[in-house]
Amino acid sequence: SLEAAGALFGVGALSTASRTFSTWARFIERRLLDLHPLPSARAVRIATPKNYYMLLHMDPDTTGPGPVLRYFLDATEFQSQKPSNVHANRTFFSTYKGRCTYKFLVALSPAGHIVWISDAYPGRISDRDITIHSGFLDILEPLDIVVVDKGFRILLDCARRHATILMPPVKRDHQKFTS
Repeated sequence: SLEAAGALFGVGALSTASRTFSTWARFIERRLLDLHPLPSARAVRIATPKNYYMLLHMDPDTTGPGPVLRYFLDATEFQSQKPSNVHANRTFFSTYKGRCTYKFLVALSPAGHIVWISDAYPGRISDRDITIHSGFLDILEPLDIVVVDKGFRILLDCARRHATILMPPVKRDHQKFTS
């Protein structure tokens, strides 16, 4: 906790410990981004298992130009304390989780590497809104393919960047999927 860190490092006020922690977290983030930049489309294509491209009926050639299965995108939530302020409580309450949460957007490469994480947002934010406000769309390049689930209504936002969305079919009530 910040109280324990403050005591350990001789910082009396909780707000001072919080500011110090936040400052160091931002500093470390910048340094790590320098060490691990976003992988290029070519690097992702080479590392992508060939069977992904075969499932999509695409050429698995890693050297040629063409669409690149670049990201698997999803949101994840972590429980937060319930704010005492009614407005803040409404903002952080996630109807999906049934409690107050922080929400993050996470992008994985097809090889399973975490390649991008958003800042934290209040749990009530929609998947589309967090995608727009987090800056994820800014990292898209033409011909990128992004795999998302049904909650992401970002088809037009990605199309404006000449990127493609792949979304699994949505199962309706009493409908069965066949293989």
